[in-house]
Amino acid sequence: MFAGDPRTGTFYNTIMDGRFRDVVDGFFDSCGYRVHRDPEAQWAGIVAMD
Repeated sequence: MFAGDPRTGTFYNTIMDGRFRDVVDGFFDSCGYRVHRDPEAQWAGIVAMD
């Protein structure tokens, strides 16, 4: 997800917000994914865990 895409702004802000980090990370961990965030480049994404 990219911060500059107007269709994903709400999702991007939720994933990047520190208040929701544990919930978001826990959800994706339970699905077998890891969340990667890069606030400087303003993107976030998920990658399958090994």
